[in-house]
Amino acid sequence: MIKRVIIVVAPLAASVAFAGMGSLVASFPNAGKSTHYGMAADRDYLYSLHHDLVRGYPVVVLRRANGSFVRSMAVPLPPLEKSYVRGMGYEGDGSMGEGYLHLNNYGYRYVAKVRIANAKLVGSWRWSGGSNRYGLCADNDKTRIGTLRGFYQSHLSGIWWHSDKKGSLISSWRSPTTNYAYDLAWDYRNNFIWYANSSTNWVFGMTTAGSIRESWQLRAGVRYPYGIAYYANRLYVSTSGGSPDEYIWVYDCPLSTVGVEPASLGRVKALFE
Repeated sequence: MIKRVIIVVAPLAASVAFAGMGSLVASFPNAGKSTHYGMAADRDYLYSLHHDLVRGYPVVVLRRANGSFVRSMAVPLPPLEKSYVRGMGYEGDGSMGEGYLHLNNYGYRYVAKVRIANAKLVGSWRWSGGSNRYGLCADNDKTRIGTLRGFYQSHLSGIWWHSDKKGSLISSWRSPTTNYAYDLAWDYRNNFIWYANSSTNWVFGMTTAGSIRESWQLRAGVRYPYGIAYYANRLYVSTSGGSPDEYIWVYDCPLSTVGVEPASLGRVKALFE
């Protein structure tokens, strides 16, 4: 059961649109042809979490430039726990050798840290309370090592959590609408959290204060935008239904010159478990 502990009301900021945001610049098939519940990106690669029982729920590594298959990476979690991973975040300096994937396990309520170079589990943290947290992104500058500040997670109903890099809860809030987001993407240039509503097929860019700054609808015919990732002015959205099926869509997300309000403003804040 979701438990509300503290409520503080702050003013909402005005929505601002940025020129060029949301322009479709490329698309390609998602290798593996299975539902993918999370994505992450670095300088050269995309990491797509595939919900495939036969292959053991692997992370499929693709070239970021064109989506070509590179390799399949085993997820180092117990067999019964792999199927509950929803949401994946990248931490590192942009290179595979110095990067980590943070895997969000909603069923067992923990986040696992996996080194990309050798697919080894190097750490984890658990959250308390009974709420399932589906989407996850890691707040860090993806061009520099050692810049991890914390994590953002969400619930399909529109509850959001902000935790520090050790997993301790900093704040949480409920958005005005449900988000149906299975994955989140951290935009380290604009300080945005990107997510896709898997029910309405809309993409949203939200500030760390909870204000929606940008949105657009996916092309007609595609469905279930479950995975999402950001790197270097490009947003990658993976869809798992419709026509064409199992695709990755690449959108332009340029650097914004508009200031972002402090994290203490712009949302109804509350602590939820």
